[in-house]
Amino acid sequence: MERVTIAGLAYALALTDMLDPTDDAHSRTVHEKAIAARDDRAQVFLVPAEELSSVDGNGLEVRGVEDLVQAVQLLQAA
Repeated sequence: MERVTIAGLAYALALTDMLDPTDDAHSRTVHEKAIAARDDRAQVFLVPAEELSSVDGNGLEVRGVEDLVQAVQLLQAA
C-alpha cells in the first residue's frame, strides 16, 4: 500500500474502505473533524501524529497517525 500524507488521509481511508471488503474500522465510524465526528456519533478521531497533543477530541478517542498505512493498521488492530 502506498504511503500518503495526512492531508489526504480521510479521503484515502474512505477509498480503502470502499475498495476492500474487509471491515478495517470494525463497524466504528471514523471522521477527521472532531465536532462533525462527535455530531455524527463517531467512535474514533484520527489526527496527524504531530498534532495529537494539541487536539481536543470533544469526548472522542483521539489517535495520532503518520500515514494511511498506520491508520489502516490502527483500525485493523482494534
